[in-house]
This record gives sequence, structure tokens and C-alpha cells, in this order.
Amino acid sequence: TIRFAVSQVQPLTRISEGYQEALSSLSLLNITSRPILYYADLGLLRLLARNAASIDVPFVANFYEDVFGKISAHDRDSKVGLKDTLKVYFANDESIPATARALYIHENTLRMRLKSIETLSGRSLNNSRGRVELYLATVLGDFIS
Repeated sequence: TIRFAVSQVQPLTRISEGYQEALSSLSLLNITSRPILYYADLGLLRLLARNAASIDVPFVANFYEDVFGKISAHDRDSKVGLKDTLKVYFANDESIPATARALYIHENTLRMRLKSIETLSGRSLNNSRGRVELYLATVLGDFIS
């Protein structure tokens, strides 16, 4: 299998930094099934990228399962994609109207879905800790699923 990791564009004077970015991205490919990974797309995961070789993959998978385990089971048994709903919610800066429009659902339907996410995950979107854990699991889900 051929896999690629791509750094951000760097001036010639910072080529070693670009090389390190590509290496970091390449290390993260170990926890994903993606064939190509762009350093610029890592966002929050840049914090992990420099130490990717030492990432405890089972620990990361356990965190993901702890946050999304019941939600994943719900999504398998239902036509409602709660993980996708949450991803769109975060992509729309947690705006109820914008998220509802993007999902083509009523705002009250979105509120019910978000309440289900809170109940199933045991985390609240009304406090920083719950929001951060849900966001981090959402970001990790793009890489470990």
C-alpha cells in the first residue's frame, strides 16, 4: 500500500520544518486508513503530530469509544446519524440555525438530536469540558475510523 504525507508549503529557508511536518503526518497515518494526509488538514491534531510515533493507539481508541460508543451503537440501529449531526454542528460553529439548514432539518429536531448526543455520551454541550471532549472525539473519528 502506498501512502503519502504532505507538509504545508514552506520557503526554502524552512525546508527542514516542512520535512518534519511531512514526517509527523506520515506517523499519524498509522492510526488511519487514509492513503494521503495533509499536515494543513490536521488542525487540532497538530498537537499530537510531532509525537505521533509515541501515540498510544489503543488509548486513543478507548477515548473515542468512551465518548462515542453508545452514539455509534445508536447510529447503527437508527437512520439518524448523531455523529454526523455533531460534526456538522461543530463545522457550523455550534450555530443551531446554520446547522439545521445544513442538515435540512427543523431547529427543534436538531435540539432533540443534540440532547440525545448529550444523554448517550454523558457529556454536556453546555460546558467547556463536555464540548471539548465531544469535539476532540469528532476530530479523532475522521482519522481512526
